[in-house]
Amino acid sequence: MSGGSDNKKSEPVAATNTQQAVTSPATVNNEEKGKQVVADTALDYHWCRDTRNGVLIWNPNPTQGETVTWQGGYKSDGNNRYADGNGTATWYLNGEYEQRDEGTYHNGVRDGVFVQYFPDGRVKHSRWVNGNQVE
Repeated sequence: MSGGSDNKKSEPVAATNTQQAVTSPATVNNEEKGKQVVADTALDYHWCRDTRNGVLIWNPNPTQGETVTWQGGYKSDGNNRYADGNGTATWYLNGEYEQRDEGTYHNGVRDGVFVQYFPDGRVKHSRWVNGNQVE
């Protein structure tokens, strides 16, 4: 990590799915170029990048047309910013509300207890370890 890590708050902003080559969350090393999603073989299609401030969130089941808003902190490795700590990711599909996930992220991936809210009123509780659902 270059220069250490910083924990900062970010405002809710739109993010888009990067649709790139496959790597695991732990091996990502990408250089940001402005605020646009950049084709980069180090990022895979599971990463959604916040288009305003570059915060990355891992999506275990990406769908074409998905976007996300992130409200919470982030951690930087000197090259990228990752959702980190407690926060809320609100997912949209083709601009329409799809679900809201509240819980803890670590280095951009779900890690801990999550509550998911769906448009039909359903509420789902789950537990994640390093981006993998275990309950």
